[in-house]
Amino acid sequence: MPRKRRVLTVGEWIELVSLIPPELLASSPPLQRAHAQLRETLDEVQKVVVERDFHQAEKQAATARLRELLKSGGRTANVVRVTLREHLGPGSEQLAAFKMQPFRGRKRAKKQSEPSGGSGQ
Repeated sequence: MPRKRRVLTVGEWIELVSLIPPELLASSPPLQRAHAQLRETLDEVQKVVVERDFHQAEKQAATARLRELLKSGGRTANVVRVTLREHLGPGSEQLAAFKMQPFRGRKRAKKQSEPSGGSGQ
């Protein structure tokens, strides 16, 4: 049997609480206690839902701020790297201390040797 969604369950509780007439509540103390307890539970559910939604909104705002900070920090880190490379020189081995690859020149392509096919006339 599938579970009901929270909204449906809470909706049923609200309807149940509102349908019980005051005369019936007055005539049955156990029903009165259970009714009061269900009202308290509904109030608590609504408070928790509001709190959860607030935290969700805070989480989204924090995530957006984190994205901004990461973007800004990435740009700043790039400026620091470029400045270090400019200050120390692009080929300086000191760049390795900052986890940067020093420029060591291009690897030259190997010369292709002539095929020795034995065509010596």
